[in-house]
Amino acid sequence: PARENMYADRRGNVTEEYLSLWGDETRDARRGDRSPLECYRDFMAAFRAAFATFLTGSADAPPVISQVIIGLGPCGELRYPSYRAGDGWHFPGVGEFQAFDERARMSLAYEAAACGKPEWGRHPPVNGPS
Repeated sequence: PARENMYADRRGNVTEEYLSLWGDETRDARRGDRSPLECYRDFMAAFRAAFATFLTGSADAPPVISQVIIGLGPCGELRYPSYRAGDGWHFPGVGEFQAFDERARMSLAYEAAACGKPEWGRHPPVNGPS
C-alpha cells in the first residue's frame, strides 16, 4: 500500500522520494490512520505551538522569527519527480511523466471521460514536448 502513494513511471519504476499528488488523502496505519495532508497539518500545528513565543511579537518588540520556510521534498522543495535522484544527477531535459501509479491513471481516465475524450485516458503520454 505504501507504493501506491508514490509516483510511478511507464516502466513501473516507483519513486519513493515523493508522495504522489493523487495519494495525498489516503490513510495509512503507519501514519496513525492519517492522510499525508493530515500529517502535514499536524506538523505545522505542532511547529506553531512549539515556537509560538518566538512567532508573535509584542507592543515593544517584533517577533524573533519573522519568516519560516519549510521544505517538503528531498531537496528541500515540493517538486514533481520527472527524474529520479537515486539514479544520480544529470541534466534531465524535459523529464518524463510520472502519471502511471494507479490513482493517477484513474484520475486521468475520469477527467478524459468528463471532457468527452475517453481515449485520452487510456494511456498517459510517454514523452514531453521536444
